Amino acid sequence: MLISNMRLQIEKSIFSRICRIWHNVTYCSVNDDFYRATAKTSNEAKERIESGFEYVCTTPEDIMLLRKRK
Repeated sequence: MLISNMRLQIEKSIFSRICRIWHNVTYCSVNDDFYRATAKTSNEAKERIESGFEYVCTTPEDIMLLRKRK
């Protein structure tokens, strides 16, 4: 049980770090090839995906990051 909980915490930590790295590369770089959007709810995400955005990842704060090529 303890090992299972530790593994879950490690996986969440790794996923969180990957999202932060991906966010920095995709959203904070000077590369302006993409429009950027965020969504807090599944309905917001659905609207953005229907308008051409693609899902990138979800931040540890549960904000979905999306992008669309210019």
